Amino acid sequence: MSTDYIPMSNRSQTTCRILEATIASLVTNGFAKTSIGTLATDLDVSKGVVHYHFPSKEMLLQETIAYIYETAFAEVRPGIDATADDWGKLEQFIRASVAFHRDRSGYVLALREILMNFRPIQHRSYAAKRLEQEFAEVSELLVAGQKHGNFRSFDPELMALTIRQALGGTTAKIGVEGYDFAHHTDELVALFYHGIVRQPLQNGQE
Repeated sequence: MSTDYIPMSNRSQTTCRILEATIASLVTNGFAKTSIGTLATDLDVSKGVVHYHFPSKEMLLQETIAYIYETAFAEVRPGIDATADDWGKLEQFIRASVAFHRDRSGYVLALREILMNFRPIQHRSYAAKRLEQEFAEVSELLVAGQKHGNFRSFDPELMALTIRQALGGTTAKIGVEGYDFAHHTDELVALFYHGIVRQPLQNGQE
């Protein structure tokens, strides 16, 4: 396996329809039963139409991963960029990430199905690259907060990993009727606030 997968730069309406159908099939039918043939049937088109846009299942799944991550980025990133202070950026990342898990549960479940089963041959999974990017970006937010004196001293890479794992835990509650994601989010925000933000000195001690 050599280079990273490079996603499509532009997607047609048909391409996006196929990707949405792939996500729905992964959630409903699972990885093994999601194929070019089943997608053609679901979309009421010929297999040739699907093959024209995605010559192989590997490409289809790589592009599905890219589509999901690009959607998440488009929904999570603007709030981070619009926030000025260090903690505000991190809090926005946590809140927007949980909101994405809640509101785009099908995307999250489909991605999980791919991660558990996909073994690409031509390129490494595109998810690996995006996870590395996200981990690096969260680490950078933490390092910036420490440099500005707003965050206490800790290992930023370890903290970034802990945040990522905590956010991943919200996926276990997808589909749980009546689950209070707002409370879940507030608890995560409070937990990491106390673990990350430098607290005022009291009685000569930090």
